[in-house]
Amino acid sequence: MNSLRSEPRNSESGLFLFVAAVIVFPGVYWIYSLAQGLTWQFDDLINLKGLSDVSSRTGLVNFVFGGIAGPLGRPVSLITFVANYADWPGNPWGIVQLTLVLHAINSALVFLLARRILLSSHHLVNGSVLAERLAALVAVLWLILPIHASSALMPVQRMTHVSAFFVLLALYGYMVLRQHQGGSVPTLAGMANIAIWLIVTGLAAAFAKENGVTVITFVFLLEVFCFSSGWRGRQMGGAGWLWRIWLMLAGSAVALAMVWYAAANWNVITENFKLYRGYAWNEHIATQFVITIEYFRQIVLPRSALLGPFHDNHTLYDWSMAAPYWAIVAWCVFLSSAFWLARKALTPSTRTLGWTGIAAVLWFFSAHQVESTIIPLELYFEHRNYLAGLGICFWLVLLFNHGVQVARKKVVPYVLAVLYLSYLIFSLQQVTSLWGQPILAHDLWQKNHPSSIRAAQSVIQDAVSLGFHDAAFSFADEFIEKFDAVDVAIQMMPLRCRYRSESEQKESFDTLLQQVEKMRTPGGIPTGLAAFGEAVRDGACAGVDEAQYHYFLQRLLLRPQVQHATRVRHHVYYELALMAKNKKNMSGYIDYLQLTFWDFPTISVAQIVAATLFQEQRIDEAIDWIDRVIEHAPNRSLRMSWSMTLRSMRDALLGIQQSLIEARPPQEIEF
Repeated sequence: MNSLRSEPRNSESGLFLFVAAVIVFPGVYWIYSLAQGLTWQFDDLINLKGLSDVSSRTGLVNFVFGGIAGPLGRPVSLITFVANYADWPGNPWGIVQLTLVLHAINSALVFLLARRILLSSHHLVNGSVLAERLAALVAVLWLILPIHASSALMPVQRMTHVSAFFVLLALYGYMVLRQHQGGSVPTLAGMANIAIWLIVTGLAAAFAKENGVTVITFVFLLEVFCFSSGWRGRQMGGAGWLWRIWLMLAGSAVALAMVWYAAANWNVITENFKLYRGYAWNEHIATQFVITIEYFRQIVLPRSALLGPFHDNHTLYDWSMAAPYWAIVAWCVFLSSAFWLARKALTPSTRTLGWTGIAAVLWFFSAHQVESTIIPLELYFEHRNYLAGLGICFWLVLLFNHGVQVARKKVVPYVLAVLYLSYLIFSLQQVTSLWGQPILAHDLWQKNHPSSIRAAQSVIQDAVSLGFHDAAFSFADEFIEKFDAVDVAIQMMPLRCRYRSESEQKESFDTLLQQVEKMRTPGGIPTGLAAFGEAVRDGACAGVDEAQYHYFLQRLLLRPQVQHATRVRHHVYYELALMAKNKKNMSGYIDYLQLTFWDFPTISVAQIVAATLFQEQRIDEAIDWIDRVIEHAPNRSLRMSWSMTLRSMRDALLGIQQSLIEARPPQEIEF
């Protein structure tokens, strides 16, 4: 493909784009506004609760640089939530509104990127006006995909949009730089400019969400499919070989990094899958191949009833089953068909359709190479397709354009396109209106995902909030028995303490102890643990005394799943700390609080430990504790913030210590 062909834009094209934007953006916002009644989702609280403290400098630093959603903390995304300080914790829709603005901005970047791609070769389209209109269609199609609804309507998933913004910005900037270079091998200065641009935007994308590192793979695909004809097959000098080496590294860097990480941490990875997810890595990969087909179907022909946040019950496949092999065969057939079209088709338009089909598949899998391979994340999340679906949208638009060129009756492809867009809009409207009715949504999602623990927990919470206690207990008991759901069993215990008899409480607690031994995954344990412990400590649970609850916590700690999952284990340690405090065992209280901190470092727990040590007149230990906390802060920014907060406490303790020394009689002072 050749470099950008400069053609003058006309006023009609500009007017078309303006009118399209005026119609599309408010229209899409109106569709999403049907979800105004939405509620917080399962990952919102743990990631956004620090918003309540961002009015202070320390709270702001702790929130922005203390993120736990990924290994990099995602500070670039977290800082955008500060704009929604007033919306926490009462207005999730306020957070979603800003996310929708980002979604619109991203669609504008999609338009700019698609326009550059389309104008990079006369084989794609002829004329800048057609390129702009097709690029606008790509952007609109991508904007209204129903599979994007969950990424927009789950408040914490703004991180997906922020990362995508920097990825798209990086790709657009790359296209601009390469087209200004004429599409040929860039000079060393040109390579330096590209490198600087990609480093800055790529780091921003990665620190918004780790999946942003895939930008380098997307760059490789853009170069291969848009510019390689400008330098491939020509005599290469030193710069040419350097450029080729750089491209090979760009195309393989993420995959090689994942392979290296897997080789270096294989035992840890397999243990994470087994103990935290409850299945083996090979089962994860087998299932992911099946899921990619499901993703593709939901992108192209979505079923609104199956779109939603609860997919934690997805069917697990292994390599003894036929489904993973059929999925691989399906992708191979698609790729081989596209390759045949690209090489053997008679018309340039059809060959282009083949090449873009190959590019769309490679783009799709490139977007999934981090989140759907060796990292022990959940099997299925719709937001993983936010950028993955872009190549498919591009291919669909070129398929439409090809249909217009070859159709005898030009009206046919236009009618089909209108019908298809109408179907997507209707599906999106169905999804957003459902999100706006949480009680109805939870019921429908639970029916479509009957073994989903998150869906079951939501239905139970709705039933209790509406006063349908008998229905809640009946549903929960059936679910617990059928799926050995220790998560739901724990969630129900404080409710049993409040609404059920002492004998039923004892019976349910005995069952709970049995289910602990059958535990497969620990992730849902914290959902009801704090409320259960509070009921026991307050004496509101006649069927479970403190000794029994303490025994239950110890049984949890003995499970390898809990021992392995420190983010779950710290909840158990914290409950044990509160139990010790309730028994006036302050030494045990401090010990368990310290274990809580080391599993999940937070300044609030650190301050409680220091204050309690002071109250127990263990001032030397309090000072030493503060020093250790600052030294082991999760990152440099938090270390500075915690130091500012804790140094004043440390100085006060040193002052008190000195005063006590000075107040001692001379004979008690050691020399």
